[in-house]
Amino acid sequence: MKTILASLIFFLAFNLQTNAQEFLTYTVKQDDTATSLAKRFNTTIQEIYRFNPDAKNGLRKGAVLVIPKSTFAQNNTANSKDRTPKTFKTHKVKRKETLYSLSKEYNVTVDEIKRYNKWLYAEQLKRKDKIRIPVYPNVVISDTQTVEDPRFIIKEEPVVKIVRTPSGKTTHTVQAKEGKYGISRKYGMTIAELEAMNPDMEEPIQPGQVLNVKGEASTESTVITDERFTFYEVKPKENFFRLEQRFNISEDSLIALNPKLEEGLKVGMIIKIPKKNTSIAFGNDEIVNLEASIRNYDAKTVALLLPFNSHKITNDSLSNTEERIKRDRVMRISLDFYSGALVALEEGKQKGLSTTLRVFDTEQSTSKVRAIINDNNFNDVDVVVGPLLNSSVEEASALLNRKDIPVISPLSSRKANGRENLIQSRPTDDMLHEVMLSYLEAMHTDQNIVILADDNASSIKSLIISKFPTASTLKKQEDNFVYQNDVSKQLVSGKDNWFIVATEDVALLSNLLSYLNAFRSKHNIQLFALEKTSAFDSEDVSNDHLSNLKFTFPSVDKEFDYENKAKFIIDYNAKYGIAPNKYAVRGYDIMYDTLLRLANSDTYMESLENNIATEYIENKFSYVENGISGYMNNGIYIMQYGENLTLKPVE
Repeated sequence: MKTILASLIFFLAFNLQTNAQEFLTYTVKQDDTATSLAKRFNTTIQEIYRFNPDAKNGLRKGAVLVIPKSTFAQNNTANSKDRTPKTFKTHKVKRKETLYSLSKEYNVTVDEIKRYNKWLYAEQLKRKDKIRIPVYPNVVISDTQTVEDPRFIIKEEPVVKIVRTPSGKTTHTVQAKEGKYGISRKYGMTIAELEAMNPDMEEPIQPGQVLNVKGEASTESTVITDERFTFYEVKPKENFFRLEQRFNISEDSLIALNPKLEEGLKVGMIIKIPKKNTSIAFGNDEIVNLEASIRNYDAKTVALLLPFNSHKITNDSLSNTEERIKRDRVMRISLDFYSGALVALEEGKQKGLSTTLRVFDTEQSTSKVRAIINDNNFNDVDVVVGPLLNSSVEEASALLNRKDIPVISPLSSRKANGRENLIQSRPTDDMLHEVMLSYLEAMHTDQNIVILADDNASSIKSLIISKFPTASTLKKQEDNFVYQNDVSKQLVSGKDNWFIVATEDVALLSNLLSYLNAFRSKHNIQLFALEKTSAFDSEDVSNDHLSNLKFTFPSVDKEFDYENKAKFIIDYNAKYGIAPNKYAVRGYDIMYDTLLRLANSDTYMESLENNIATEYIENKFSYVENGISGYMNNGIYIMQYGENLTLKPVE
């Protein structure tokens, strides 16, 4: 009775303040939800909550609700198919607008928009599309925004875990094939809330088990019988754009599959989505294919700043130029990177992306970088790739920050101290160490861990010991070798023996591997490193030994199978007559990722805010904010030598 009176008092008070707006009352039935009532009375969930604040805590059978009669409902009682537009309004689609949002804005249905824009039956709505919006008699459409009275705006409340007491709990009896995801979705709960309310819940849950739940049960099915779909838990910072990218589904379709999304997208929500084959990177970054969702075909301008050192070869003959290029490593790297970038631009062109590339020679000089930026107009530049050196990157970042032009550092592994427009595309060595340690922690149970580290690798050794305090140290002898007997004493029978090595000494590494390989017949041994130093690539270090010991290490790139007839390999061979090296591949990967990010957002920086991970030939890009210094790429692989000398990412 108190609830009914409260609703009626609120209704009366509000009615006096809204100039006799028409209302009706409704008694809640067993299966009613805010969503179903909003559809039934042609209003919104927000409006129902606005006039019935208690409804936000759930609809109870028998409760009396105050329902506003919408203008649409009053003036259009006939079926929408019978309505005849008085005129049409042309609307240019803006970023993030959907058919659903436009239908709410103009007080028409999605079907009515499609009826007068028939191409929308077959294609998705895209930014800058011009569509016809029907305008019906007695429905006024204005270009001005309506500002709600701030006294009656319903603010979004933070998600709070609520655990009911036994006296007030609602229970659900688990049926056959039901799981936590389906049950959580049915009651509008998160997995965390369901688990908190049922600390003794079996894993997996069993039919007949009685679970504590909260809220009224919706009509949502707890089981998906269509193999094309599955359940998904919304992650922090995810929005409709990221879900569209990840699952290749429009916002309208997501809402159709999940009516609760009309109330907004929230962390922990369980939604129904189409299954999709995706690659999973370490750290559970789900790889997004940006080629499938290009939406911005505006012409772009990219500036490439590399130390070609052309001033050194101006007067050289062809033979002298070739010889100089062979001797100048920085020049070779720049040319290789540039060659891969050109192939990426051509592939972008085939996708309909128009890009102007402006190339500058930085001559390995910070002052030259400063002169390039000061003496040239960068106002039309969307993004800068380069320079290579940290000092030059920092200079470019500082000079271009005031123009809001992002600067991508393509190769440096040292952390740069740039401005908020700096994007470090190569993970730092410290990031490699952290990711590898996290991997080892996740895999560790009771393994026997042994450390062998150079004197100049004391910081790495300290990192390992901080994570694994019981690890022992294999000491080197005065001649910088290890003895067979010392290695044997470190091994424990019946356990997995992990040797974590941090050395740049080729002789020491080869010496250790020969002993470990010999002991494999009686012991389980695996080799790890927090970074793969140049010693591991020496001809004096046996790849067979690395393979036998399943050598595992972190890497910024994965080994690409050049026998694979991938489009990039074919295009590169056709253009240059040779196979691409790692710098050419990186040039391609960075440039192609840059083009696709620009084609999926209004700006490059906006694409980083969407928290998506991408992957190409050898590199992946998963950017995270780096405080006031822009963004850093934490796209790191855990690589492992396998049988037949194969080298592949750990699954």
